[in-house]
Amino acid sequence: MRLSKQKFHIAIRLFVILISFFLILLLTYRLYIVIKFVKKDTKFILYWIQMWNSKTFGFGADKYDLFKNCKYKNCFATHDRRLIPLNKFDAIVFHGAEYDVVSYKRPSIRHSHQRYIFANMESPKGSCPVNLDLYASFYNWTMTYRKDSDIFFPYGYVIKNKTGYVMPSVESIKNRTLMAAWSVSNCYTPNRREILFHNLHLYLDIDVYGACGSCKCSEDKDIYNNYIVKHYKFYLAFENSHCKDYVTEKLYMALERDIVPIVYGDVDYDTVAPPHSVIAVDRFGSVKDLVDYILFLDKNITEYLKYFEWKKNYSIDRNKQRTACKLCEMLNDPSQPRKVYKNIDNWWFGENYNYCKDVNELSNLTRIWPY
Repeated sequence: MRLSKQKFHIAIRLFVILISFFLILLLTYRLYIVIKFVKKDTKFILYWIQMWNSKTFGFGADKYDLFKNCKYKNCFATHDRRLIPLNKFDAIVFHGAEYDVVSYKRPSIRHSHQRYIFANMESPKGSCPVNLDLYASFYNWTMTYRKDSDIFFPYGYVIKNKTGYVMPSVESIKNRTLMAAWSVSNCYTPNRREILFHNLHLYLDIDVYGACGSCKCSEDKDIYNNYIVKHYKFYLAFENSHCKDYVTEKLYMALERDIVPIVYGDVDYDTVAPPHSVIAVDRFGSVKDLVDYILFLDKNITEYLKYFEWKKNYSIDRNKQRTACKLCEMLNDPSQPRKVYKNIDNWWFGENYNYCKDVNELSNLTRIWPY
């Protein structure tokens, strides 16, 4: 019994030593950050909450690594609210799709030099409603996929450059025996894309992967993507909402592959996609017209291959570091005017909540009716 007590006390001491060691490391790290960066006119950026459980806010990098390839490299981003005093942060980024002051509270102190940033990658249909009394004159900058944002935060970029791209062979296209694939986890959406799928599926073979489908494939993304490209000719890149400028990774991930995207969204695809790279649903007057065109491409490989010609002169970039660099650049620009959004609700949703289309404004192709 005495031996057991001795072991217990030893274990407690070891635990206390480990905790103390961890706290010393943490304090040393914070001291290191202050010594290393404050002397260099560092611009500190705080992520107030995570973006959909991403501590790096979807940027894919954190701290100073995020800015190492930027014009200005003196920015430091973190989700650690206690790293430095709260009023020393130059910018605090809030995820507008999730943030509400009831759940996450406001910063306890705010300095006049700080920029509060409304960041959002979701459509207004997928965002928390904004309480005007709580958010009036709260935000200074916006950082979203919208083109009129202070900081443009798109899901991808189309870059014009010579790529050395090699076209798929006719034989490889002939070996694709399946028509179309769709990977989807949100089964009921504001823009009724599921009805559009239903209308197309009546006349085309479309395999559905993910939570809304019965087809199974490897959870490894590389294996899944290789399988899709090897076996299918078309891919459904349908957005879940028809909202101003809303185009997501569905488009850019499809464009990265050697597969023809069929797209559905409230954007002018001529301005966000390379020339002759997608089949836009809204350009067809009926399901029959769209189906006939897809079947035409399926039987005419020469015409089908024209949808890959753009890859010789353009590439897709889904690295979000450009947005981080722009944020750092603006924080370093003393000429940036003081700015406050008195009504972020109107900016995001529209004065009459008209930045998203309702069901009556959508394409006729999303109504259930005969072929």
